[in-house]
Amino acid sequence: QLPQGAAVTHEAKAGLYLRGDGALDGVAPVNSGYTLPVIRNWTDGTVRTDLINNLLADPGQQENQLVAVEQTIIQNGYPGVIIDYRGVDAVPSARADYVRLIERLADRLHAAGKTIAVRVEAPRQISADSWDTLGYDWAALSESIDTLIVPAPVDPRAYQAGGETEALLAWATSQVERRKLQLELPGQSVERAGNYLLMKGYQESLQPLLSEIKAESPDGSQEVVVTLDNPRLLQRVAWDESTGMYSYSYIDEQGFERTVYIENAASIAYKLNMMDGYNARDVALVVNPAGDTDPNIWNILYQFQNNGELTTTTNRMSVSYTVSDSSGNVVAQDTRPLDEPAMAFLPAGGSTELKVEAQILGANGQPVTVPASTVYNAQPAETTAMAGSVESAKATENVATVTTGQIVNVREGPGTAYPVLGQITPGNTYTVLGKNEAGDWWQIDTGNGSGWTINQLVDASGAVDSVAVISDIPEPVVAAAAAAPAANTGGEAAPAAAPAPAPAVVSAPPPAGGIPFGYGVQAHMVHT
Repeated sequence: QLPQGAAVTHEAKAGLYLRGDGALDGVAPVNSGYTLPVIRNWTDGTVRTDLINNLLADPGQQENQLVAVEQTIIQNGYPGVIIDYRGVDAVPSARADYVRLIERLADRLHAAGKTIAVRVEAPRQISADSWDTLGYDWAALSESIDTLIVPAPVDPRAYQAGGETEALLAWATSQVERRKLQLELPGQSVERAGNYLLMKGYQESLQPLLSEIKAESPDGSQEVVVTLDNPRLLQRVAWDESTGMYSYSYIDEQGFERTVYIENAASIAYKLNMMDGYNARDVALVVNPAGDTDPNIWNILYQFQNNGELTTTTNRMSVSYTVSDSSGNVVAQDTRPLDEPAMAFLPAGGSTELKVEAQILGANGQPVTVPASTVYNAQPAETTAMAGSVESAKATENVATVTTGQIVNVREGPGTAYPVLGQITPGNTYTVLGKNEAGDWWQIDTGNGSGWTINQLVDASGAVDSVAVISDIPEPVVAAAAAAPAANTGGEAAPAAAPAPAPAVVSAPPPAGGIPFGYGVQAHMVHT
């Protein structure tokens, strides 16, 4: 729900693409009155550098481009447009040609009372005060357009005081008028695996912490200690006051180390305060496409929009424990800080089998994960730790299963080109029937048939190494009518309907999702 007083000011929607003759392909998005179409030369992570560089070399194609964009904007009544062309050759001649093309387009659109924004590619830092902006001359572009959109670093480590992001802000504000500069900030949790950065939802980033609950009596004591610490955790959850972020490291099912940085309202406030220090007032926050975001973020964005002090609750995330006996009677309850998750209790007399349930709570005290549980046998004192219930563990000793804390699409085949059959229900366990050759999709038993789900958004356990590869997979049926390509969300998070154009960029601030490195759903905030 939007904070009281917040309003949608504009939304940016993909669906239009550069064509080989300089005109446009795709479907013009429906205009809601404040829609800004995004015109791209890329889709699903594939950049057509040939299209943009051929356009810059051919005056005839350039004329087609100017006419097509102008007519599309005027005929559909859009207030403006966002140009997102990537892969411009990083040579002086191509940079100058791109500036001239944008200048001509801006002249036409401004004459019709329309706006134009240009998104550039992420720059590369050369030294403390020098950046390579690739094929884009920021200063020259910003002279003719209304907004220059600059993507900020995705790596959370770049936001340390005096780090890469501050260097970028200092340099960007020396090149572009602050009123024309919009910083595209990442607003998702990040999982680092080697040199790869994977965007994660808020709840999704917390799920590995509940993969195994540890309950034991140290040194034969009658006291039972329950904690989220488990053998898969390399580094327990730590709170970084300087960035307002939690982070932890764990070992995945394949034995590789992963480090998770949890984005939340406090870390967003930290980023916005950093921007405010450079008087950079226009922000696009890229959030999770499935809406898996800390709900407190929206209040922070609203405060920023209205020049308020960016205040976050002094409460931190926590883990709530409930211990019950075999009759369902509560034996012990406690809530512990997420970075100090151990709880100790004394079992009641006569209690033998105890169910220990854990759930992570956000700063507002509301649950942000589905509960996980284990059973502790108090007599004799030994620990039976597992992910999920004992019943689930027994049922999956000899088979592989998957579960997830969010709604995830189930498709007819292993890929986003296959139709959606339905969705996985959060917290339910599904038996794995097979996998594709690449090993990145599971075929699962849905209870009334079988379907495929992407492994990136589910947690697999059990005999995953013995899952058979399914080879006789039919090719997806390609529809005769070409719909606008959906933006690459990096996953298969639901809810989802029939295939449609990429989700919209919603402004000021909506509780919706977003897409890194592009225009999916975003919260666009202008701090005045």
